[in-house]
Amino acid sequence: MRSDERRRHVRIRPLPELPILVSQSHDPADSFAVYDVSIGGLGLVTTDKLRGRGRDEELSVTIDVGRYGRFDARIRVRYVGVTLAGTEIVEPAPVLTTALGRYLAELLERGAFS
Repeated sequence: MRSDERRRHVRIRPLPELPILVSQSHDPADSFAVYDVSIGGLGLVTTDKLRGRGRDEELSVTIDVGRYGRFDARIRVRYVGVTLAGTEIVEPAPVLTTALGRYLAELLERGAFS
């Protein structure tokens, strides 16, 4: 693996009973299926909405972390593959980072894996 491909944070797959929801800010009905999540980014299932996006393109989204809160954020496309797209959360607010940390801790407690 090249040094520029290494992730800074471990990603964990959400459990069905503890989902994380991501939708475009301008259209909440326009959502993305989340494959995995970390403190710094989201792995999203590739759709037509993502296929046409270029590397480093940014999207405004709402990240709903269930009981931990709902947050407006920007994500930056880092990779778009056939089935998965990797994104980075751009300058996440401290409250979002804290919420994601708590969410990930609960996922690990419940036996989720990366």
